[in-house]
Amino acid sequence: MTDEPLASGDFPKYPYLPESMKYITRYLARLDLGHMDDRSVEEELGIGYAELRGLIGGRLISAIRDGISKVDDRYSSQMYDAVSMASFIISSIVVRASNDPYIISRFSLAEGRRSERFLLDELENNSMAGRQVAVYVFQGASGCSLTMDLELTVPCYLRLAPQYLAGWKLVNRSLSNGYVKVLEHEVGHIFREAVAKKIRGIIEGMPQPTLDPSLKGLIGDILKYKPKPPAVITRPERYPPCINVALKKLKDGENLPHSARFMLATYLLRVGLSEDEVASIFVTAPDYNERVTRYQVQQISGRKAGREGYLVPSCRKLLTEGLCYRDESCGTITSPLQYGGHTGGRTSASGPKPDSPKEAQP
Repeated sequence: MTDEPLASGDFPKYPYLPESMKYITRYLARLDLGHMDDRSVEEELGIGYAELRGLIGGRLISAIRDGISKVDDRYSSQMYDAVSMASFIISSIVVRASNDPYIISRFSLAEGRRSERFLLDELENNSMAGRQVAVYVFQGASGCSLTMDLELTVPCYLRLAPQYLAGWKLVNRSLSNGYVKVLEHEVGHIFREAVAKKIRGIIEGMPQPTLDPSLKGLIGDILKYKPKPPAVITRPERYPPCINVALKKLKDGENLPHSARFMLATYLLRVGLSEDEVASIFVTAPDYNERVTRYQVQQISGRKAGREGYLVPSCRKLLTEGLCYRDESCGTITSPLQYGGHTGGRTSASGPKPDSPKEAQP
């Protein structure tokens, strides 16, 4: 990797990098987050506490409500660098204080989307300096080197790429000398997910903070935008442990892996829930997108395309994917659909019939 190509103006774009964190520490070192006042904030950042709190609140609300953190351009040069960085650090601390998995994951992903916009700007301006910055911050976020020609080594590609999507599968990619070529928008996708994971790790690694009452009040403000799980699941006691564990994690706001989401969708469709009902289950996922979720559920059900939908993964497959939570109530079943004699949930005359415990073929 080349010498550090970042200038101080880059730090607010990528505030989670070590050099960015080091830069802002000098401004925040003398601030007591448990007792904030205008004088101390003014001395360190050049703005009043009420104004700083407004910036933090705007950043948090846009992150939780809209899924992307607000980019505020009212400040410029060194003042903007310090204020923007401070709003990121303090926002992260407020999110940690919420102790809410959904808020933590949603905020982390929103910050990843914000940084992705800056990274794509660097790539799209076609300058050598911009590409150097993009390559540098990509490695800082993901831990993998990206070449100036936008190539990843095969091990890095396998670790970072969402290969559950057909277009990303390695068999569908061109390989050259152990490298996989990636397009600009694909770099952005990988970068966004890597940043979200990095920020989530930073926040979860923080000790539980003590906040000024005014900052603590922001937690209640952002919790208003946390979606409530829909009441469409009936008689969960009839569902196998693997399904109930996944539903609880989803309800708590955890970001389920694709394999767990696929398991839930196939199972719930097979026991009689409609496509709309199944799609609504995922509203508490931090990366929820209604249009994308509905499309994916329709693809899984197969009904819109006039074909039979995907089958529910077998217990054996769920075990290999770390999704099996078998207990004595499961007996000798080989498919979640066999739990309770095919009475795993509500049934509907319009819903698909339960199928045999055959493995799904995504």
